[in-house]
Amino acid sequence: MDPRILVLMAALCSPSGQQCQDKEIANSDTMPALNDMYCNYHGQMLASDWVLQHRGYEGWRVGRYGCIRIKSGERPIVTWRF
Repeated sequence: MDPRILVLMAALCSPSGQQCQDKEIANSDTMPALNDMYCNYHGQMLASDWVLQHRGYEGWRVGRYGCIRIKSGERPIVTWRF
């Protein structure tokens, strides 16, 4: 068993497209059902639902999403290639 946690990250972009932010959408500590396959197949839907459920992100879009493994307590670092 891998001691690291799986984190779903998304690059969320403002309606104007002028600003994008990396956000942690879910992780396997808080969502035990999150595994590699689930993350890859349902990551976009989870990220879109996150945008709909959080105030201040109305109209924002999911630019990219990805699943990464990190040690518990580490901060996820994402390098997106658009």
